[in-house]
Amino acid sequence: MKRRRVSVALAYDETTVAPIVVARGEGELADRLVEIARASGVPVTESPELADSLVRLDPETLIPESMYVAVAELLALVWRSSDRQKKGVG
Repeated sequence: MKRRRVSVALAYDETTVAPIVVARGEGELADRLVEIARASGVPVTESPELADSLVRLDPETLIPESMYVAVAELLALVWRSSDRQKKGVG
């Protein structure tokens, strides 16, 4: 069975206690969210299982504590990758 395409946009800064879902979509909307993110210079990564869980959350919702570790690991990966790209490494 073919996996459905889903995308979830998260925002996080020191003013919130946890990352917030700011956008989500499935199918063509998921593809459009990825296009917008890339065009805006927002890092994009894939984590299908995590996305399947996060897409169930409403926009402007804090991620639940049960997802803290998985989201933290993903954000760390994105930030490391982003830093490497800025430094011209990798």
